[in-house]
Amino acid sequence: WDYYQGLIELRKKFQSFRRAEYDDVRFISIKDNDFALGYELNYDDENFVVLFNAHPLKEVVCELPKGKWEVLVNQDKAGTKSIDIVSGMITIPTSSGFVLKKK
Repeated sequence: WDYYQGLIELRKKFQSFRRAEYDDVRFISIKDNDFALGYELNYDDENFVVLFNAHPLKEVVCELPKGKWEVLVNQDKAGTKSIDIVSGMITIPTSSGFVLKKK
C-alpha cells in the first residue's frame, strides 16, 4: 500500500507526470533486453529518468544522462523524497523500475 501511495504522491507533486507533451519525452536506448524501457522527461525545470525492467531473469545496466540523479522510486520504495543519489550507470533488477530526478 505504501509503495502505491508514494507513486500517487510523486504524480501529484511533479507536473511533469501530468502535463508533459510528446516533445518533452525522449526514449533511452536499452540494449540486450526486449523487456526493458527507459525515457527521459523534461518539463519546465523538472528533469526525470524513468526506467523499467520487466524481464523476470535478467538485470539491466543503463547509462544515465550526465549529472547526478536522485532516486525517488526503486524496487522497494516510492515517494517524493530522495532514497539515493546515482550517476553514470545504474543496474535495474529483474521485474522492477526506477524514477530518478535530476539533482
